[in-house]
Amino acid sequence: MVNIEIRDVPQEVWDVLVADAEARGLSMQDHLLGILVEEAQRTRSGTKRERRDAQ
Repeated sequence: MVNIEIRDVPQEVWDVLVADAEARGLSMQDHLLGILVEEAQRTRSGTKRERRDAQ
């Protein structure tokens, strides 16, 4: 596994992330990891779609 550190997160963004994690009953670690995994899957799917459309 890789570690990621993000600095200078605006307070408003942090507040939204904290509230969302709490509402879902998740730790911030699990919540942020879920967001990253979801985005990576979405990006990967978009790339595959673009390749199919190009053929």
